[in-house]
Amino acid sequence: MNENGDDVKKRVCRNMFINTLSIGEKTVRSWTLSDQPSTSLENEDHQAQIRRQKSNMVKNVEEFLNSLPKVESHYCQASSNKLYVEPLWSSLREMYRFYK
Repeated sequence: MNENGDDVKKRVCRNMFINTLSIGEKTVRSWTLSDQPSTSLENEDHQAQIRRQKSNMVKNVEEFLNSLPKVESHYCQASSNKLYVEPLWSSLREMYRFYK
């Protein structure tokens, strides 16, 4: 912006701009090709929605993990109160498939 408050376009080197901000080329394209710039209020609403989704996701994963059967350690029962997930799956990949 200049001193009158008008937007002024400046030509810059795309690669230097991308590298300086550590962003991807797709991000810059989406900024320059968007028809309507998003307002800060829309952006805040979107961020709040993302936070709620992440919170719900974490809550669901915690509920899933808490619902799994657990066993005590065989080696250090007296000195530890840790619980371990009962070995129902041979890998984390199988556990994830079950969760999905």
